[in-house]
Amino acid sequence: MAGPHSSVVQLASDLCKEWSSYDSAHSFLLKFLFPKLSVKELDDADICVTWREHVALVEGYSQELSDAFGEVHAGNYSQINAGFQLLTSQTGYSGVGGVKTIRQFVELMSVTGLLHNGTLSFTRLLTTAPLLALLCPEEEYFTIRDALICAIAILTITGSKEGHTVFSWTIPYTEIPNNVIKVFQKYSFLSSKIKAEYYASIKDRKDFKNVGFILTDHAPDEIDGKQYTLTTYI
Repeated sequence: MAGPHSSVVQLASDLCKEWSSYDSAHSFLLKFLFPKLSVKELDDADICVTWREHVALVEGYSQELSDAFGEVHAGNYSQINAGFQLLTSQTGYSGVGGVKTIRQFVELMSVTGLLHNGTLSFTRLLTTAPLLALLCPEEEYFTIRDALICAIAILTITGSKEGHTVFSWTIPYTEIPNNVIKVFQKYSFLSSKIKAEYYASIKDRKDFKNVGFILTDHAPDEIDGKQYTLTTYI
């Protein structure tokens, strides 16, 4: 672990280990994101309300997918999970061995994907005048450093790809068992319903043209180029 970034590598490794220790989206939510708040406090303060509605789908989604995988691989699914745990224990700098099953992996990856894409609107703030003024305050004029920061932000928020959403059933694979597709379809419908209801609640705001771009993360996919995707810029 030599080099100038060794401390960053160690920090990332520690975070991966912590991430893999959570057995559900609920524990990730309360122990990783909001360790000092209860669900009641989150509700009372209206914190991440719509986002948490999507997170609430993840437990059923991951379990039903795992059950469907088990039906497809009847008789050796336990061996598949054991092999998967061996793989995760050898992944990355020091492994993410806390991930013991495919169900747990799907659940953690899904809630992480939802978290990642619940921040895209705020990335857009980097291209507004007030934020740009804070990036290089020592410079009197707009510089190439400002331009590079804007370019990175734009790359981050324009990397959506059709079919690569958390609850997608239009994924780009040709041979998927029907029982697996049914799980994708079920949760894609439930998630899309939440998005449609949310968008209906914000689109008629008087200030929507001014602040709408920081509210639409939870709107239907591609309303303004964003989506709940696992592959935003990878």
